[in-house]
Order: sequence, then C-alpha cells, then structure tokens
Amino acid sequence: MTGGATQYQEDLPPVRPVARRFDIEVGHCSQCRRRIQGRHALQTSDALGAARAQLGPGVVALVVELHTRGGLPLAKVADLLQTRFGLQVTPGGLAHLLHRAARDARPAYEELREQVRNAPVVTADETGWRVGARSHWLWAAVTPTTTVYAICAGRGFDDAQAVLGADFDGVLVRDGWVVYRRYIHGEHQTCLQQYADIRIMPMSAQTPLQAASAPMWSA
Repeated sequence: MTGGATQYQEDLPPVRPVARRFDIEVGHCSQCRRRIQGRHALQTSDALGAARAQLGPGVVALVVELHTRGGLPLAKVADLLQTRFGLQVTPGGLAHLLHRAARDARPAYEELREQVRNAPVVTADETGWRVGARSHWLWAAVTPTTTVYAICAGRGFDDAQAVLGADFDGVLVRDGWVVYRRYIHGEHQTCLQQYADIRIMPMSAQTPLQAASAPMWSA
C-alpha cells in the first residue's frame, strides 16, 4: 500500500409511494340545499365512489415534467410509474390527469402571460410542433424573468396574440417573420443572432429567403 484516495458518488434512494387517507365531510346547505364537500390542500380531485383512488400532487408534477418537458409518451410514463414506483395507472388516466393539471395551473399561466404582455422588452419566436401527428406551432415570448408559450394550430397574427396579445407596445425582439410587423404600437429590434447564423452558413445551404434577407456587411 502506498496511500489512499477518496471517491464520491451520488445516487438515488429507493422511492416508495405514500398512501394518504382523506376523511371528507359532505353535506347540504340548509338554505339552498346545495351539496357541499370539503377538500384538503393535498387533494388533486374531488372524485369519490368508484373514482376515489387518485394520484397525489407529487405524481402529478412528475407526470407533467416527463410528458410535457421530457416528451415521454403517456404509455411510457405509465410503464415507468409501474416499474419504478409500483403505481398502476393507464395512459388514459394520465391524459385526464394532465387536463386537470392544466386547468388548475391556468390562473398562474394567465398571470405570467400578463407579465410578458406588460414587459418593456420581449423576445418572441415560433417553431414547428406536432400535436397528434398534425403540424402546429409553438409560440414563445421571453423576458429576463419569464417565459410563456402557447401551442397553436397556425402561424398567423391571431396565433401570436395568444401570447403577446394584440396591442403589445414594448420593444419586440424578433426575426423577419411578417406577422410581427403587425405590432405597430411599440418598437422593433431584429434578432441579430439569426442573421449571424445565416452569415456563417455556406451559401449553398441557404434558402433563397435567407440569402435575400441577410444583411450586407463584411465579415
């Protein structure tokens, strides 16, 4: 032996699901007879009876992360939940879970969208997106602190309004897509990085539109 050394390792501990029981008070208003049901902050659904077994907020957050950010199909998400955590759920059940999560997150989304629409400077862009094997467009609007996007069926001004609204009056950093020119209440700044990318692209690889729109400066 001539000495020793140190090695470090990071690992994940075994994760076992936590089962919670909620005892829910259910009654009726003495005046209007409207049904009233209590709800705990950790509940993700008001369903009772045959649908009383639900997935908790930690599972919901993981499913949203895997599917919407990671791009994992729901069938594979269901398989991962089964093999790694012993949770049995169908892809259809996960689809309903995602719809509920979108509904619950709607107020936060609208608040973030208002922040973008009222920001002094916003960078906007759109890119192709697939929804159910059909072509859509992902519209994104970015500030130093907030990113908001919307997936729309088209690439027109009506679709741009889903994120920026119709009357954005700040500084809009954007590419040359003609739709952005309809924002006439603010100022415009061309995204110079895209032009720089075109300048370093071989002429043989440029589309006619790229070649025609590239600024004429010397490298």
